[in-house]
Amino acid sequence: MNIGNGQHQNLNDIQHVTEMLDDFDKEFDTLYTVRHHNSNIHTMRHVHLSLKRQAPLYKYTTFFFENMNKIIKSLAHGTVEHPKQLISSIELFRGALFHIQTPSYPLLLLSYVKDLLDEKTKASTATSLLTPVVKYYRRYEPFFSAIPYLMNIKHYDCIIYNGVRYETIVTTKKKTNDSCVLYKKPLTNQLAIGFIACIITVNNDDNRFIVINTLKINDYFQVKFYALNGTKRTENIKNAWLCQIDENELAIIKPSDIDQKLGHRNIDNRLIHVFKYPNLKESS
Repeated sequence: MNIGNGQHQNLNDIQHVTEMLDDFDKEFDTLYTVRHHNSNIHTMRHVHLSLKRQAPLYKYTTFFFENMNKIIKSLAHGTVEHPKQLISSIELFRGALFHIQTPSYPLLLLSYVKDLLDEKTKASTATSLLTPVVKYYRRYEPFFSAIPYLMNIKHYDCIIYNGVRYETIVTTKKKTNDSCVLYKKPLTNQLAIGFIACIITVNNDDNRFIVINTLKINDYFQVKFYALNGTKRTENIKNAWLCQIDENELAIIKPSDIDQKLGHRNIDNRLIHVFKYPNLKESS
C-alpha cells in the first residue's frame, strides 16, 4: 500500500503491488484465519488495476474521504434533504480530486475545494499552544546555551501551520503522533527526516522556531514476498525508510522549512520505520 500511495508509480511498481497483494491474499487465512477473510480482502487483488487507470491511491481511496467526513458533514445545514446535501458535497469533492489539475477545471469549484481543505485554519498561519509541562524540555538546555544571544526561551507543545497540526515527540505517550517531518536543512536546502523535539519562541519575539531531532536513514523499508511465478523476492519501498534515532543530533528550523508530515512506527528505542504519504494531515 505504501507503493500505491507514492506520488508516482511506474510499471515495475504496479507489478510489485500485484505480486505483494496477491501473496497477502493467499497467506491471509494462515495469518488471520478464514473467519476474517471477507470480500474486502479479496478486492485487494484488484488494486493494481486502480493504479493503472486512476493514478496513486491517495487520490481516491476511502481513507482520505473518511478523514474528510467530519468537514463534509458540517457543510450540511438543517434537517431538510440532509442526505442530498451530503451527496452533493461528496460528488463535488470527489470530482475535484480527478480534475483539479486539468485546464478546464472550474475556478469556482477550485475555490470550494480549497475552502474544504483549509476549513480548520486559514493558510499560511502559525498558532501554538503553550505547553503545561516546561520541565520536560530542560534536556535541551545545553543545546540552547551553546547558541549566542538566545534568551527568554518559551516552549510550546504544538503548532498549526498551513492548516496542518504538528506536535513535539514528548507531547503524548501514544505509539504514533504528529511529530515526524520531512524538512529542508538550513543553508543547503537538502531534505532530511527528523522528530520535532520542541517548539520555541526566543527573545520575546512571536516568531516560532522548531528544534528538530535528526534521524539517520539506515536503509529503505524492505518487503519479502512470493512473486506470481513462485520465486521469493525482496523489494525496497521508495517512500518508506528504516531510520535510527540519535537524541544528540539537533537542529533549529522555521515552520516554513517543513516539507511534509510523515507517519512513523517505533521498532525499539533506537530504530523506527518512517512512511511518506502525500496527503497526510492528521495524526498517523
